[in-house]
Amino acid sequence: YYYYEGRDFILRTKNVNLVFVILELSIIVMYMIGKFDNAYARPFALCALLSLLLISRKSAVFLNTVVCLLMFVFDAFGNSNPFEGYVIYSSLIIGYTTSLLSVYLVAGIRSRLTVFLMGFVIAVPVCVCCICLEFDAFLENPFRFILYGFTSGLLSVVGMMAFLPFFERIFNVLTDYRLSEITDHKSTLIKMLIQQAPGTFNHSLVVST
Repeated sequence: YYYYEGRDFILRTKNVNLVFVILELSIIVMYMIGKFDNAYARPFALCALLSLLLISRKSAVFLNTVVCLLMFVFDAFGNSNPFEGYVIYSSLIIGYTTSLLSVYLVAGIRSRLTVFLMGFVIAVPVCVCCICLEFDAFLENPFRFILYGFTSGLLSVVGMMAFLPFFERIFNVLTDYRLSEITDHKSTLIKMLIQQAPGTFNHSLVVST
């Protein structure tokens, strides 16, 4: 995919490492939560959100597809306590649909608080998919599936917000959130500019607007 769509991107070793770390981290987190908690409580949108903010929307869609397929293979063949067949397929469908939806919901949002609130929105399609795919089980214990849905949505957003600063610093990636923090008037650099060179600061504001 990157050879044809982003050849310049993969020419840099840092970018290749970034892609593989996102994939490995997402798979490990999803596998562990699925193994010790429940398959529907996994942070399905974690890989998509990290890829969206650190690389691009197209990469988020592609890497999300890769993660969903790999998790399907692990669930079907690599798990010591394999899930039932319908859970494996349901997890694949839920993971793919909710992750794609999260890419388009979060794209363009620059406030961390707004992104956190989007975790509740991401949880809704997880709950809807669980209800549609396991309607009989949902009728027996509806609270359990609703809890799994909101756990998945919030874990995706919280995990993204927790891991994002490490990716920004380790791989030297400048995201929209980092830019907003740097240009905040309360940041140390901007405070120094206001105090030591107020004329330059005012001129910069005039030019930028």
